[in-house]
Amino acid sequence: MLVHYLHRLGLQAVSLEINSLGCAECRPNFKKAVVDFFAGRETELCGDCARRLRTNPLRIFDCKTEPCRAIVADAPKLSDHLCASCREHFDAVRKALDVFALPYRINDRMVRGLDYYCRTAFEITTEHLGAQNAVAGGGRYDGLVRDLGGPDIPGIGFAIGMERLISLLPEQKAAGGRNLDLFIAAIGEKAQEAACGLCNRLRMRGLAVEMEIGGKSLKSQMKRADRLGCRYTLFLGENELAGGSAGLRDMKSATQESLPLSGIEESIIDRLQTR
Repeated sequence: MLVHYLHRLGLQAVSLEINSLGCAECRPNFKKAVVDFFAGRETELCGDCARRLRTNPLRIFDCKTEPCRAIVADAPKLSDHLCASCREHFDAVRKALDVFALPYRINDRMVRGLDYYCRTAFEITTEHLGAQNAVAGGGRYDGLVRDLGGPDIPGIGFAIGMERLISLLPEQKAAGGRNLDLFIAAIGEKAQEAACGLCNRLRMRGLAVEMEIGGKSLKSQMKRADRLGCRYTLFLGENELAGGSAGLRDMKSATQESLPLSGIEESIIDRLQTR
């Protein structure tokens, strides 16, 4: 959703970079490998990184000075030290991005300076900001809520550099609100996966699309579609996937037609443009 948000603001030349930071089980092995790699090379590092080697060695990967970046290029990679569980988790994250058709690049050198981060880390970068090219960044932090006295639940979040974001924004005319174009009612795990991909592709083409995540009943999803005031609702389930077609209902006239799944994006866009 962060990528969608930035695109809606008018930022097009942005890239998604991801990495896995591992967990409390596998990260210590990587940290030891990093310390061993830089041992005896302290004088080649800048003053900040020489200090970081003693206090927080992973922050060396954040350094933007050319001498340190040249040394880091040959340093151990976190991806080579992930445990089986973290590797499986990272594969699942990449699969989800593929489902959403979101292009990304694995940045093996991306780290976080705070220990509560674990597993997924990400940054949104641009070519228009020079070396400090991150517009936004964040990641997963499973133990943070617990450490603050709350329940032991996972969390994920991000921060945006507002000054950097503002400097990249194009001038825009004020625009009014708009109604929801389409609600996708998906039933079944495979149908939900297909619906996620379709939902994202249509959003990237400028449509206002919504769907339910969490396996709610068709009746419940239809109530939500009605509350949102959407123009159309697309029905997608296991039978529709097997049959190669999905039902598209005009919520105003209550009429429904069947659309082939092949080329369904164009069919939906055509219906919205001709209405």
